Amino acid sequence: MSIQVQRGINPIGVVVGWLKSLSGTPSLATQGRDEYIEVNGQTINDVESPYNGVIIPDLIGTSDTTRKFLRGSTTSGTITSSATHSHSIYRYQTLCWGYNYYQAVSYTDSQSHIPPSYTVVWILRIK
Repeated sequence: MSIQVQRGINPIGVVVGWLKSLSGTPSLATQGRDEYIEVNGQTINDVESPYNGVIIPDLIGTSDTTRKFLRGSTTSGTITSSATHSHSIYRYQTLCWGYNYYQAVSYTDSQSHIPPSYTVVWILRIK
């Protein structure tokens, strides 16, 4: 199989989902793709990269609590960490002398709402 490398298709800094574990996928090194690295929190050590010496975020993680979904925004780099939430249930109370108030009487259990997904290895173009 002949793999032709074309640099410059994606801009430096782009994160791409890569099917690293799919049967038949060659490694980045085998493909001659030294401009991409896995986004796993390491320090970039490549003098040809504008990110040389920079610690990149860990988007891959090691468990469901450390793995990251990518989310669009006008700026990059914000990490959100709330994977679960709960709700308070309030009841309207009326006292015998006409005083009314709301009181939290119950709480829901903490829930996780991670949708069905297909895992990929995030890679970053560094040069």
